Formats: sequence, C-alpha cells, structure tokens
Amino acid sequence: MNDFKNLTLNDLSIVQQLPNFRSIRNLANTFRVSPAALSKRLIHIEKCLNRNLITRSTTGIKITDAGLSTAEWANEILIKTNTLPKHETNTQSKKSITIGSRGFLNSSLIPCFTNSFDENYKLSFIDLSPKDTNQLMQNQQIDISITLDQSNLGESWDSFYIGDLVWELMCKTDNPIATNISLKTLEKYNITHSTFYDGSKVVQGEDFLKIPQNFKNHGHGIQNTASAIAIALSTNQLVFIPKIAAINELKQNKLKIVTVNHVEKTINPIYLNINIDKVSKNSLEKLLDQFDIFLDNITSN
Repeated sequence: MNDFKNLTLNDLSIVQQLPNFRSIRNLANTFRVSPAALSKRLIHIEKCLNRNLITRSTTGIKITDAGLSTAEWANEILIKTNTLPKHETNTQSKKSITIGSRGFLNSSLIPCFTNSFDENYKLSFIDLSPKDTNQLMQNQQIDISITLDQSNLGESWDSFYIGDLVWELMCKTDNPIATNISLKTLEKYNITHSTFYDGSKVVQGEDFLKIPQNFKNHGHGIQNTASAIAIALSTNQLVFIPKIAAINELKQNKLKIVTVNHVEKTINPIYLNINIDKVSKNSLEKLLDQFDIFLDNITSN
C-alpha cells in the first residue's frame, strides 16, 4: 500500500534524479547530504511507494524499470508544482521552522536564516543549552540546530560542518592595553568572569582560554556574550568570547582583539544540523551559501 503523505518534494527530487546517477555518493553530493543519509532516505521513499527503485551492488546502483517510471511521475509532479499560480498567503498557511541553539549563535546567525527562507516560512528561534538542543532534536521538537559537536540522530537528520568558532580576548578600543601582550602583562588585567550552565554542569567561559590559571584574574561575573560586551565597553576589563558574537562591535571599532603571545587560539568546529524532512533542498543550499559568506567575512576581519 502506497503512503504518499509521508513523501516530501525533496523526496520527489531525489527520485527524479535517480536515472542520472550510478552511485549513491554522487547523488548524495548533488543534494549536499551524506551518502548514509541519502541511502536511508531512499529506503524510506521505497517503503512509501511500495516498490524497489534501484538495485544496489558493490559497483554502484542501477535504476529498475519501476524506478524509471516513478522518476517520470516525480518529474511531472515537480513541473506542476513549479508552475502553480502564486497566491497571497496568510500567517496560518506559513510553514513553521524552529531553530534551536546557544543564544549568541542564534543572534549572530539570524541574518543567514532570514536570507535563506522566503516569506512563506515563519521562523522561531529558541535559545538552548547544548544538552537541551540535543534532546529537542531527538524528540523532533526543533527542525534546525547549530552546535559545536557533530550530531548523529538517524535518517531524518543530517549534519554539515560550516566553519570554525574562534574565541578571542577583547576589550574596548580606547583601553590602554596593547593588542599584543605577554602573559606577564595579562596578569595585571581582570578578565570578565563568564559562568553558564550547559545543561549538565556549570561552565566557566575563561576555562577555554589556554593559559595557566594563575594568570586569570576574575573580574565581573556574567552569563551571556551580550553582557560580556557591555562590560568590555564600559570598563577596562577584558572579555573572552567567540569572535562571532562581537563581529558588529569589532567592525564598528568599538572593541579590539588582544593577542597573548605564544598562547594557542581556542577554536571549535560549527555544525549545522537539519531535519531533512522539514527543510527543502533549495532552502538548505541557500542556508549553506549564506553561512559560507558570513563566516568568510568574519575570518577576513
């Protein structure tokens, strides 16, 4: 028995492209997903359609006669979908996408999302701890997340490395401290004390600063990057936060980066996690392009 209601337009696009490929890897590259995720999706599509679309072997894939006829059927539907007359939509008819992440990542990356989804989407941003983000992904309560760890949550999710999160020491531009200092000089300054709960334990932000503890003089206490920036702008204290969180203040020359000589940078990989059942291929491609532009701009500044 066919189960068409559980097929998405992205699924139809996969079926449409089957005659053009002889390997799962090449087909997966076209849709910018992993081969494992695409293979699992194909199994889901075949179950919904109650037919075998391809045969699999060690040398690749081969489309079946049923697969060829189904590809033609999918192509016809996609053509009709693309030529449907446009009409006014209201709030009730908009598609909802829920995005969960750490607060500073949400606020920093909002332009990437709003530039990738058109007016037919309603976006909801939720600030979450890493543990809560993972839990809500597992429960299918969010559709997209940005994390600092790669997620592996089964066939409905795919994870993309989109760039690096670089942590920096910063202070206001007119702070007398030089932009390149020694550990001995750093010892004279207070570093704003960043404390937050990551969902399982209390974390000290400056613990990520790769210098001996005796050189870390705790200053004011804060919980988020917005408060850290406010303290840096109103005092002579240093703050240690991700560069992405302060990119506007750096561009406006309100903050400057302070480099401690011979101290290794703290860098975390950033991952975009997508529920492929909820996000179209077109929106995903736009989103990845937006992240490329945004993060390249941060790197160059």
